[in-house]
Amino acid sequence: MKLYSKILIKKYAKGFLYSALELKKEIFIKNEIEKLLFLIKKNHNLEKLLLTPFLKKEKKINFFKKIIKSNLIQNLLLLIIIENKEFFFKKICLKYIYFFKKKQNIIELHIRYKNYIKNNYLNFFLYKKILFLMKKKIIIFFLKKKKNILGGFLIKFDNKYYDFTIKNFFKNFKQNLLK
Repeated sequence: MKLYSKILIKKYAKGFLYSALELKKEIFIKNEIEKLLFLIKKNHNLEKLLLTPFLKKEKKINFFKKIIKSNLIQNLLLLIIIENKEFFFKKICLKYIYFFKKKQNIIELHIRYKNYIKNNYLNFFLYKKILFLMKKKIIIFFLKKKKNILGGFLIKFDNKYYDFTIKNFFKNFKQNLLK
């Protein structure tokens, strides 16, 4: 993605967040954005409708006004459609959610595992959780079983992946043997 696009997305998302904060509706807006993104993900025609150059701007705006309840999101979409930047809408919404979580000190910890996680691993993460809580952060754990993991677990934290799977252990073991 070009630097201009990244700057533009960041500018819209921050402006949108500050508008929501002024109205004290940042949580409501985040929830509405998540619902809207879910709808777009489940129904690809909505995204195609938003991105099509063949539909008049007024028709796009009127259609999405029926779906979107929040006036603030409607105004954002109106601004984006008028400026012909519809293809940035999803990225702006995702960046808004990112800035919202950063502002609220929310950290998401995604853990993927095969069957169960041993107590000593959980104790390690609970210890880390206490360290984060001491820094006044909110940690949200997302636990999900994955059948394709042989054993161990994967962690996604701040867009970084930590691989504690058996497959990764053997891969590292093999690399160490070859050295």
